[in-house]
Amino acid sequence: MATRAAADASPLTLDALSGLLERVEDGVVVLDRDWRYRYVNRAAALFFGRTPSDLIGRHIWTEFPEGIGQPFHLAYERAMETQQQASFEDYYAPWDRWFENRLYPARDGLAIFFSEITARKKSELHLRDTIDRLNLVLEGTQTGLWDWDLGTNKVRYSREWKSQIGYREDEIGDDFEEWRCRVHPDDLGDAVGHVQASLHAGSADFENEFRFRHRDGSYLWVLARAHIVRDDHGAPVRMVGYHIDNTQRKAYRLLLEGQNRVLALAAAGAPPGRVLEEFASVVESVMPDAVASVLLLDEDGRHVRHSAAPSLPPAFVAAIDGQPIGPRAGSCGTAMYRREAVIVTDIASDPLWTDYRGAAEAAGLRACWSQPILDDQRTVLGSFAVYFRAPRRPTAAEERIIASASSVAAVVISSARKTESLAASERQLRQVISEAPLAIAMFDREMRYLVHSERWLADYGLENASLAGRSHYDVFPEIDERWKSVHRRAIGGEALSADSDPFVRADGRVQWVRWDTRPWRDASGRIGGIIIASEDVTVRLEAARQQEAANRQLRLLAAGLERAREAERTRIARELHDELGQVLTGIKMDLAWVRGRLPDGELQGRVQALMALVDDAVRAGRRIASELRPGVLDDLGLGAALRWQGREFERRSGIAVSLVIDEDLTVDAGRSTAIFRVVQEALTNVARHAGASAVHLALRQESGDLLVEVEDDGVGIGTDALRGLHSLGLLGMRERVATWGGTLEIAPGRTGRGTVLRARLPLTATQEGGA
Repeated sequence: MATRAAADASPLTLDALSGLLERVEDGVVVLDRDWRYRYVNRAAALFFGRTPSDLIGRHIWTEFPEGIGQPFHLAYERAMETQQQASFEDYYAPWDRWFENRLYPARDGLAIFFSEITARKKSELHLRDTIDRLNLVLEGTQTGLWDWDLGTNKVRYSREWKSQIGYREDEIGDDFEEWRCRVHPDDLGDAVGHVQASLHAGSADFENEFRFRHRDGSYLWVLARAHIVRDDHGAPVRMVGYHIDNTQRKAYRLLLEGQNRVLALAAAGAPPGRVLEEFASVVESVMPDAVASVLLLDEDGRHVRHSAAPSLPPAFVAAIDGQPIGPRAGSCGTAMYRREAVIVTDIASDPLWTDYRGAAEAAGLRACWSQPILDDQRTVLGSFAVYFRAPRRPTAAEERIIASASSVAAVVISSARKTESLAASERQLRQVISEAPLAIAMFDREMRYLVHSERWLADYGLENASLAGRSHYDVFPEIDERWKSVHRRAIGGEALSADSDPFVRADGRVQWVRWDTRPWRDASGRIGGIIIASEDVTVRLEAARQQEAANRQLRLLAAGLERAREAERTRIARELHDELGQVLTGIKMDLAWVRGRLPDGELQGRVQALMALVDDAVRAGRRIASELRPGVLDDLGLGAALRWQGREFERRSGIAVSLVIDEDLTVDAGRSTAIFRVVQEALTNVARHAGASAVHLALRQESGDLLVEVEDDGVGIGTDALRGLHSLGLLGMRERVATWGGTLEIAPGRTGRGTVLRARLPLTATQEGGA
């Protein structure tokens, strides 16, 4: 009444009402027909940030031009034009605010009551957005709401609640019986009991899980949760709750629990057939209408073998066992052949089952979905299948269950085969170790025996002893700390070995062993213990010492013979040079005297020829003497002798010789002789075998050793020849060098052509058997 009166009032009446309008919380303005302010209350002025006197008499759209064209401007003009009251809410963009407006037009103007509702509008929009999102969530999660009025026993079921069980909105009423009649008979008593217990116990919440019948006759697993509303006296008046289709989650939980049981059974070492039989039963419990089957691919890779099928008729199992895989071999044989899932929804009409349809019909089987069982390398192990006694197509959830079952079967089969392979490998390893010609023993981390060879028992005097599980340190209490340290280091990851090591036995005997100790690792890569391989080399070392002593005696003998030969060569060379040379010179002088007294003629010519023969004999004697023992070696030393030898070799063979000789070297007579003879033999080999055009000869001191190198550019020496350097000449060179503690090396040339011989003699060593 006040607002209408304000709208129709004259100025005097408006003045009279101003006291009342100043006390209202809404903003109030009155405009005349020319859109000028006649009245502005305190609330409106505060909102505008002006005083009433600033606005009275002024044009609204001059003061607030940003409002022109806005919904409020249009609404004001429409109200004045129609003279109809109006009420509306709208958004004022220039100020980014929401307003509620109530318009009261009159003949001479317009009264406007307004209030800001931005906060309320934002809350409404947020609530609407929340409701929209909640509806999407409920639909996406298949959550069906219900509201049960306990007084009337009426229940409001949401559209999604009805859709969950296959009904439209108008196909289910609002009676409590609509819920009760659909609970599985085996679960009804428990479900109703939970409801009654929650209502009478004074609790605020209710939760229960049960099977709920779908329109198609199947049952869903439903999780029901609700809040109980009570009156002031605590009596229940309403239950508001929801149903969640828990079928897939329940199936996955049952499948997961079954998988865990089966995998634990497999880990405990149960036979794979029993494990797979148990797992097939698990799948049948998850899919109540299904009959599960596991087939394995035969070792020939072409035929199927029955493994597990707890509910299939034996006649059908027998008919399928041993059949070949192929492109039209039922569901399982085809799945193995294709390496992909094969879904047959109707065995009676599917061409894949042409050859097996009779057996399937006799067993009452109408559908079969099969998934190949593949290992990590996608090798076919077999197939996992489920049969049904009516034509059926799998749901997405059922396809996931079968795929998961196939993966578990792959784990069981692969693990069983790996276990068997590991057991076979272990048996083979034990046999190999037991029969090994070496003494071998395998220990755990505590140095307890796991397996050992028969040779181990024989080498360590343990015949007929039982070592399995015993500590190595109990078997050999005499083992000292050094060996224990080796064992600890091996357990820590090191691999250690020695060619010969003394092992002092308890009775004081010393046993020499060649040993190798290294860690072994389990399947996870963790060090499980160590393996010790040893060989009693006591006899061999003794034989080697005796052989070395014999070789040393032989080298001493050879060195003595070589010195005797050199002395004899020196003597013969000296006699050839001195005595034979003098005799031949005397003969030549006598022949010259005779020639001078003979007349020219035939006799004088013969004497001249004899003199020429004497000259040849003198030269031959000098050459033989030089070859036996070149005087330059004794007179001028090794360097001069090698230069002379190089020139002689070049003159006789036509092979160019280059020399690099350290002039500051001082080499004793013994080493000089050895080096000179080595060089002589090497040059002889070059001339005979190398086909070379040049030879390089070097003599120098290197790291306290005397080093001589002879390198040619010939055809070289092959790998096989290097392995078999056993000619007398080469053996002689090695022995000459060895008597001085030196080494002889023959290798391919450094440029990739020819051969290089290196002899290295220590300058400080004495000759074996020499002074």
